[in-house]
Amino acid sequence: VRTAPVALTTDAWIEIPPGGYPAWLESLSARRARSIRSEIRKFEKAGYELEHRTLAESWQDVARLLARSLLRYGRTVDVAPMADSFRKQGELAGSRAEVVLCSRPGEPPVGFCLYYRCGDTVYLRAHGLDHDQLVSAAEYFNLTYYMAARLPGVRWLHAGAGTAEGKALRGATLRPLWLLDLSEDSPLAGYDEEIREHNRALLARLRDSSPVVSGALEGELWGPYC
Repeated sequence: VRTAPVALTTDAWIEIPPGGYPAWLESLSARRARSIRSEIRKFEKAGYELEHRTLAESWQDVARLLARSLLRYGRTVDVAPMADSFRKQGELAGSRAEVVLCSRPGEPPVGFCLYYRCGDTVYLRAHGLDHDQLVSAAEYFNLTYYMAARLPGVRWLHAGAGTAEGKALRGATLRPLWLLDLSEDSPLAGYDEEIREHNRALLARLRDSSPVVSGALEGELWGPYC
C-alpha cells in the first residue's frame, strides 16, 4: 500500500468478558443493562422460540425473511436467485454457516440471524425480519446481539458497519474501517494530505453525532491516519 488509508465508516466490535453473558451485562452502565434486561423480558413474554440450524438446512427461510426485511426499506428483490445464492453458500460453508431462526410455537419463522464462528469470535453476517409479524419485542437485538452473547466460549462479537449508535449502546467499540488501495498506479497517489483531511472530517462528524458514538470510538486506531 503506497497511499494513505481512506476511512470509510465504523466497524463495531463487542467484547464479551471471561464471565460470559452475565459478565457482559455487568460491564455495561446500569442504565444500559436495565434497558437490555427489559428488552429480553419483552422477547421472552412474546413467546418466541430460537432454533439453531445450519444455513444448508435453512436457506429457504433465510432468503424469504431477508426479502421481507428489504421490502420494509423499499427494496424489492427476486427471492429465487437470492435463495440459490444462500443455498450455494450453505453447501460451501457447511456447519460453519450457522443460523438462528425465531418463531412462535407452531408458526413459520419470523426472523433469522446468520453468523460464522471462528474460535472465540462470532461474525454476525446477515439478519432478516418479517416486520408485519412482529410484536415490538426488541426482536432484532434479541435475535442478534443477545443470542450471540450467550453462546458458550464467545469473547468477541463482530457486528460490522452501520448503525453505530445502536451498536455502541450495546457495548460496542467502534474501530475504523479502511479502504486500502493495492494498485501500483493508484489514483490516490500524491493525495495523502487530502485523504488525512477526509479522515479527520469523518472522525469529527462521528464524534459530533452523539455522546454515545463519541465515547465508543477507539481513537488510537484513527489517529495515525488523521
